[in-house]
Amino acid sequence: MARHPAARTRRQFVQGSLTLAGLALLSGCSSLTAQTPQPSRAFRVGLLAPYSLDPSPEGTAFRQGLHDLGLVEGKNLAIDARYSSTVESLQAAVRDLLSRGVEVIVTIGSEATKATRELTGTVPIVMLLSANPVGEGLITSLARPGGNVTGLTNLGAGLGGKRLDYLRTAVPQISRVAVIWNTHQDAGPALHEIKGAAEVLRVSLEEHPVDKPGALEAAFSAIVRNRVGGVMLLHDQVSELWFQKPTIALATEHRLPTIAEVRSFAHQGGLLAFGPNIPDLYRRGAFYVDRILKGAKPADLPVEQPTKFDFVINLQTAQALGLTISQSLLQQSTEVIQ
Repeated sequence: MARHPAARTRRQFVQGSLTLAGLALLSGCSSLTAQTPQPSRAFRVGLLAPYSLDPSPEGTAFRQGLHDLGLVEGKNLAIDARYSSTVESLQAAVRDLLSRGVEVIVTIGSEATKATRELTGTVPIVMLLSANPVGEGLITSLARPGGNVTGLTNLGAGLGGKRLDYLRTAVPQISRVAVIWNTHQDAGPALHEIKGAAEVLRVSLEEHPVDKPGALEAAFSAIVRNRVGGVMLLHDQVSELWFQKPTIALATEHRLPTIAEVRSFAHQGGLLAFGPNIPDLYRRGAFYVDRILKGAKPADLPVEQPTKFDFVINLQTAQALGLTISQSLLQQSTEVIQ
């Protein structure tokens, strides 16, 4: 797996049309056999995410990480999972988890972390996939998080410049790139990073915030009208749920090269994907759960940055676009879809 150096270091989830079917409750039914002198002791962990992790590579990696640390569902660990993508249902989910006496809550994404932190300052929170936890006010610093929040950042705000560089390398003639993002995410830090890279690469940017999947049609009409040469989709959990596939479909229709963060983007037909290896972050998240259940305080556990990255190239998409991907770029990839 290729390694890359890290670049630089609410408010609401999408409502209305972006509401998932309420709270899909999946009460965890789990217990993890941990290395503990009290085999009858069952720890209770809460999990708050915008969508179900069962089955998924991320969910598998998280549970395997717990298992490797001696925490086994059905033996010494119970996981209560709640899934929601709106502020209202997130808060209801947090209250429900707190009422069940969970000893730590694992939150997937910044909005889930914010909703949990607003409702408890004492129950430990292990955040995963937070793009900019310091800037979002979730922690004081990576080294000294303070408070009851720790975990991992996915560096979502700091890798946009590298993605633009990869897109420009794959399509050297690009001079104008559209950036699409979900209006309910804090895209400021990521846009700042991308703009800095655009100046160096001599690429002009066109910004297209969207608030619902239907808005993508209008965005792509402008993109085509303005002769934009490529598209970048900024990632958050809602974007992945609601905007990823429509963006790929519209880009394919208009023969536009694309790049995003998660590898599933390339697997679904996008040209490129570059970002942290997400299953690895989930696996590492199990370490924080284990440490906290053994008595560590979140304030004393530094927030980690990714160490493994995915760079996926979809050669099928490249061929459909009439692009020839250079050998040097192929050699930098961690996966090539033939």
